[in-house]
Amino acid sequence: MSYKIPRLGWLPDPLDPRDLTVRAPEVKRSLSAVMPRLSPKGAVGAAAGATSVGPLRVDLRKWCSAVEDQGQIGSCTANAVVGLYEYFQRRMTGENVEASRFFLYRATRRLLGWDGRGDTGAFIRSTIRALRLFGVPPEEYWPYKESDFDREPQAFQYAFAQNFRAIQYFRLEEKIGHLKSALNAGLPFAFGFTCFSSMFSPEVKASGIIPYPAPQEAVEGGHAVLAVGYSDSHVLFKNSWSPKWGLDGYGFLPWTFFDRERPLATDCWALLDAALIPPEEATREDFEEEKPGKRRARPSRAERTPALIQVVRGNDPFTEVPLRITSSGVEAAHDALRMGLRSTREEVSVRLRRVSITPSFDFTLLRQASDDLYLVGLAWDLSGRTPSLLASAAEPTKGVFRQDGAGREIRFGDGGLQVWKGAPVIGALYLNLLLVESSKGAEDLSKTLHDVESIVTKSRLGTALAEQGSEVEAESLVRTEEAARLLMGEVTAALGRQGHVIPCFKGVFGADSFLHGQTDVYDQLGTVVELERALKEEPRSTTKPRLTALQQMQMELVEERQRGSGKVTEPPREDVLPPKTEEAAPKRPHGPRA
Repeated sequence: MSYKIPRLGWLPDPLDPRDLTVRAPEVKRSLSAVMPRLSPKGAVGAAAGATSVGPLRVDLRKWCSAVEDQGQIGSCTANAVVGLYEYFQRRMTGENVEASRFFLYRATRRLLGWDGRGDTGAFIRSTIRALRLFGVPPEEYWPYKESDFDREPQAFQYAFAQNFRAIQYFRLEEKIGHLKSALNAGLPFAFGFTCFSSMFSPEVKASGIIPYPAPQEAVEGGHAVLAVGYSDSHVLFKNSWSPKWGLDGYGFLPWTFFDRERPLATDCWALLDAALIPPEEATREDFEEEKPGKRRARPSRAERTPALIQVVRGNDPFTEVPLRITSSGVEAAHDALRMGLRSTREEVSVRLRRVSITPSFDFTLLRQASDDLYLVGLAWDLSGRTPSLLASAAEPTKGVFRQDGAGREIRFGDGGLQVWKGAPVIGALYLNLLLVESSKGAEDLSKTLHDVESIVTKSRLGTALAEQGSEVEAESLVRTEEAARLLMGEVTAALGRQGHVIPCFKGVFGADSFLHGQTDVYDQLGTVVELERALKEEPRSTTKPRLTALQQMQMELVEERQRGSGKVTEPPREDVLPPKTEEAAPKRPHGPRA
């Protein structure tokens, strides 16, 4: 006798050689910093109790959030990934986070380009990627309602993306010994497995113990869960079929599902939140054994370069590569990160190596999924100081700047000063550029970097910043704001002369007014969310072609320049950009067992 099969939704990840593993230097460095804080000694002690599959060697359930019920929606990947994130937050901070699984499943399908195709299921890789790109609001803001399956979340619910930019995720090698080592270290992982008909019996529902399938058994679909412990014979996993299933919502899967000869379980993914790792711990060497009696010397403050750009590297279409431009060319900010250059188009990285600019000029190169679009974020440290708060809320300001009630932002006039790690950044200038048509855009990048660097060098902003001490006076702030506005105006004008380089984000010190109109295709951090943004419904016309958001932005910039010179411009052709390619949704059988 069987019961109604819950909705399944795990799709095996397509092969991607860019997947990070525990061998990646940046992952090893984060793991070495966080492992002492994830020591599962308490979990091992709690695992001493016997179960129906033998004594558990590791049991991480006490740090897991409550078991959820995905119902008849194929959101198991979102349930597993949210459970993984909630575990990490509870374990590292003690916070009982309840994130919206429904929002993440919606964002994942949107990221894949599968909107309007029904309940397709998803890949675990794409689900974690959506978590990092779009973030996820609390469950109370976007509750799990099956009736809202096709409903689009409101814009403010994407505002949590900034809190997830430090997520690092990586694939675990699917060897039983390696997977046990991850659990031994207190590191759970999401994975998917093939479901057979024997899994859906009343006995399995009551015990949670899934049997290894018989040779001729029927396949029902794929399911994603969260591994949180193990015994010698089984892996303990957190399911998403309500606490009424299995052992209070948990189940046991035989290790034989991971057999390399005939793997029935795969796509093992773990994640870390690099934002929770103290900077001094994040700089430690990767799993390097210390000799007895000898302690590793801690680098001095001068040797530790404070990052002014939040860098997150991972397996996503926006692979950020931290680089430093020096007089000898482009170098990776850290020796261990040189391999990151492989993520960029060779023609771009080669051209960038020929650029020669003075030191203390950092930027990141973000590679978009299309080989023809690049996003470059630039930052200058103009003050030579560590980011700090300009003044206390009680400081007399004479109307020059004001601090909001939460203390998170100081505004200069109509502009704003960006916040870094909870405090406003002083002396940092941020700007993002969108490079269109990679080969020509790369050439324009070299010239633009030279032009902009020259403008920054000659600017009075550095002098104005140097005049500011711990006691900030209104007059010095006025001079700083005026210098910043003048600088940003010159930078914007320089960028406007580059046909394939478009300024798309804001700087600081009141620069918003210059670039404000070009930020709508970006999220809060300036990352491209969707280039093919849905336009307002307009009647089609033979004289006014329907343009993408990026083409529309290009046309508006050209028209504005042409109006200034008295010339007339033609609208860009619809083939300015190569057609957007979407990953095809897999064909799935009809019915509740899909």
